[in-house]
Amino acid sequence: MTSSKADRRRSDLADRLADHLLHQGLAASSLRPLAKSAGLSDRMLIYYFGSRNAAIEAGLARVAERMTAILDQQTSTAKRPPEALLAQIRSVVLDPQLQPFMALWLELVARAARRQAPYDAISAFIAAGFLDWTKAQLDSSEHERDRTALRVLAETEGLVLLQAAGLPINPRD
Repeated sequence: MTSSKADRRRSDLADRLADHLLHQGLAASSLRPLAKSAGLSDRMLIYYFGSRNAAIEAGLARVAERMTAILDQQTSTAKRPPEALLAQIRSVVLDPQLQPFMALWLELVARAARRQAPYDAISAFIAAGFLDWTKAQLDSSEHERDRTALRVLAETEGLVLLQAAGLPINPRD
């Protein structure tokens, strides 16, 4: 199998793994269910990814790519003041159609909070990516951008957490 053919196959499998993670979560992601969701045997999943953790990493990376694409589609291309950006992000992440993304994110972060490998490193990587995305969207001075991006991200994450806990959060408030 040529490298590009193998890369295309791994990319296709990463999409299937992402679908599994979004619908089943991390708790239902032992080796057999992961392999089954990808249409592979356990051994073939390991062949393509090297380990269960690497397969999960590939699936989570694809989930993060999809989430970034959704944010890009749903937000303005122009830089915005913090409150305008927050309002746009809030309406996207609190949308019921994105609930599987947010539930998976919360599950990932909960495992990272317990310092469970590989989830701690994966969540740090994804969070850094979303922080960079947020910084790039902000219309603020370079001096204020880092702190402002952290504030926007923290408020967004807090709303997602409170909504997951059952509080009635209005995406437009």
